[in-house]
Amino acid sequence: MLGAYAQNGDVGGARRCFETMPARSSGSWRGLLWALARSGRGGEAMEMLSRMDQEGVDIQLAALAAAVSACKNLQQGIAIHEEIAAGGVECEAILATALINMFVKLRCLQRAKDFYFQKLPSRSVVSWNAIIAAFTVTGHPCRALKCFGEMDLDGVEMDSITFVCAMYACSIVGELQICKILHAGLEAQRVFDQMPTTAIDTVSWNALLAAYTRGGRTIEAARIFDAMAMIQCNTITWNTMISGFLDNDEPHAAIQALRRMDLEGFQADRVSLIAGVSLAHARELGLALAALERMPYNDLYAWNAVVAAHAQAGLVRQAEELFAAMPYRNAVSWNTMIAGYAQNGHHCRALHLFRSMDLEGVPPTKISFISSIDSCGEVAVAAVGAAAGPLLHAEIAGKSFEWDVGVATAVISMYGKLGLLDRSLAVFHGMPRRTVVPYNATAAALAENGRSRDALHFLHTMLLDAVTPSDVSFLIAIAACSHAGLYEDGLERSAGMSQDHGLDPSFDHYLCVVDLLGRAGQLGDAEELLCVMPYEPNVVAWTALLAASVNHCDVHRAVRAAGRVLELKHDPAAYSLLLNICSPRLETNCQDNIDFL
Repeated sequence: MLGAYAQNGDVGGARRCFETMPARSSGSWRGLLWALARSGRGGEAMEMLSRMDQEGVDIQLAALAAAVSACKNLQQGIAIHEEIAAGGVECEAILATALINMFVKLRCLQRAKDFYFQKLPSRSVVSWNAIIAAFTVTGHPCRALKCFGEMDLDGVEMDSITFVCAMYACSIVGELQICKILHAGLEAQRVFDQMPTTAIDTVSWNALLAAYTRGGRTIEAARIFDAMAMIQCNTITWNTMISGFLDNDEPHAAIQALRRMDLEGFQADRVSLIAGVSLAHARELGLALAALERMPYNDLYAWNAVVAAHAQAGLVRQAEELFAAMPYRNAVSWNTMIAGYAQNGHHCRALHLFRSMDLEGVPPTKISFISSIDSCGEVAVAAVGAAAGPLLHAEIAGKSFEWDVGVATAVISMYGKLGLLDRSLAVFHGMPRRTVVPYNATAAALAENGRSRDALHFLHTMLLDAVTPSDVSFLIAIAACSHAGLYEDGLERSAGMSQDHGLDPSFDHYLCVVDLLGRAGQLGDAEELLCVMPYEPNVVAWTALLAASVNHCDVHRAVRAAGRVLELKHDPAAYSLLLNICSPRLETNCQDNIDFL
């Protein structure tokens, strides 16, 4: 009975059964100990081990291994390790492997290494696999591969787990030569010939496939994938290939693989479905939806992914239909749909859905509030946002989210967009901890409301408070200088971004400097910057130069800028717009040039 409870994950039932037993065998003690360990109840498992010792129960190796697996902190781990060492059984294979895994789980790799290389007199394939896996999962793939070589030199016969770990380490390092040797060379052939038939399995080939995709060798990976038909692919194989294509920016190949997976009769699971929709274009979403409908279970993660994909593709109505058809919804489902509305400009719908979420008894999360607050700031009818915003803010305060950095920053931005700067500043000054993000949000709110000099002063205060500025800080500062007419100050800030803070300017930074130069009448410098900056100027950049040229009646430069705009955007409407911009300003002295356009 106790075993049945434990196998079904009912630890409470197992414990009640154990406590009511008139007599307990060592097997009963071990069974409950394993159940506690597997369910993550480390403290209870350690108490059970102590009771076994107090009641004179023979603590066998399996029970000790279960207790080791249940350790939740390093202090517990060291204590039980010392107890095992005192008993002279720490080198037993089952305990040695459990101790290595425990130290790795507790992020104490040095103890795992010291124990393995200094304490173990003999090492089996199981213990070698444990230390190789430990190095791999803790970010030391080179050490893992070194152990792989040492294992071979020690004459220990490798199994499929050894090769899976080694191949995974190769994929992390990005050096595929070892994998190539294992797969195609004579040494690989010898190794696979020596391995038992059950070891030449799909798992080993999947690891090799992952190594190639992680190394960016999708062509070679595709060849291995095709060759695996002779061995037998499984869903993990398809997932590895689809994810590999996406990781290497080959979405069309990923979609083709997802289609082929469907045609060959493999059921898409959560991983393949989410991977398939993550970069799919709108026209491919039907494939993902068809795969979702055929899934043998209602996977909430998959439903959420498909709803998000439709919303990101701008298919709001289809996303709504999917959301309504979901068998059940969690907070992530609601947040996905609220964010989908907000991203597509349906801010009133986002706010309405937020209220519906609350009415249906789903507690809003921080993400729910952030999306809804953003919608309050963006809603077209200012009165709606001004009414809903403070109510949301009050609700946030009631749920103790008010001083979360992400939520508070969203509230600051919302009040700024609604023109309620006093409230933005009140939220900022009430924050117990301020990072660069709320500083940026408050400075941006000031700048957006025409208080550019106050925004610059605010950013200066940030530096005095020893908060390191970000690239966004400089974007706000340069734009504020541009609008305030502070030409020299703006140039100094743009230069200091890289010289003093080591930040590389983005395209948007260059665009702000072009605007700064244009407003100051430095049109030659603005045009030169567009030509020499490390980014290709787009329509927005050339339009900024065009507007500045028109404002300063620089006819020839306006014509050049207009020509570049028309080269990039072959649209009659854009041509008409340029004429409308130029004609009123330049008609008195340059009608011939306007006609040239």
